[in-house]
Amino acid sequence: IARELAGFSYSQADVLRKAIGKKIKELLDEQKEKFVEGMMANGIQKATAEQLFHFVEPFAKYGFKVELWVPWRQNRGFSDIDPFEYHGIQRNFVIRSLPSLDLTGILPGKIFFFVMLVSFQLSLFFSLLKSNFLRKFDFKNSLLYFHDVRDVVTPSIFGPPMFLEVHDFYKSSAKWINRRVFPMISGFIVTNHLKIDVLGKDFGVPKEKMLYQPNAVDIKMFSLGLSRDEARGKLGL
Repeated sequence: IARELAGFSYSQADVLRKAIGKKIKELLDEQKEKFVEGMMANGIQKATAEQLFHFVEPFAKYGFKVELWVPWRQNRGFSDIDPFEYHGIQRNFVIRSLPSLDLTGILPGKIFFFVMLVSFQLSLFFSLLKSNFLRKFDFKNSLLYFHDVRDVVTPSIFGPPMFLEVHDFYKSSAKWINRRVFPMISGFIVTNHLKIDVLGKDFGVPKEKMLYQPNAVDIKMFSLGLSRDEARGKLGL
């Protein structure tokens, strides 16, 4: 809205996002004036501009608290790396490493992964239980977002609103997981139409519960600064 209707640049829109996300009232008041002026300059009436801003303003009063819960891993070679700096993302949420048994290199084959998965599920269950008991987590007013259907198993016991970003699903011996948790999921973010068809046909997920959102890639991260001919020349092609 800020960019399209108020003419904000990317940096200006980010300042507005900061004011909203961090609930900074003084900065928000300043941004409101610029927001309204920008929309009026684009031919939008002042009353309409102020109404649109009021749609945004409540986020400053009731800003979402975001936490990323991950299993503790050995992560050899990455233990001293800041994930925010490494991935180039803003430090506007908390990352919590939950206890889990990472026996990578100790147990053979897939056994180490199964041990880590089960231990993380138990850790996740008791962490949710503790957070709810200490009133740090309200199941009715919180939303859980997952990237892996296996992580939904224990939280589904509490019945909070849950969304699953579907990159893969299991049609082997673990198919029971899909049958168990899919009906409890409030919505699915699906990365291609094939998965939409399979989720509907094989698991009975209604289309109104699925949002199609293709994977996004920042191609600038893969830029070599070379033309195609230069790259082929360096590779001897």
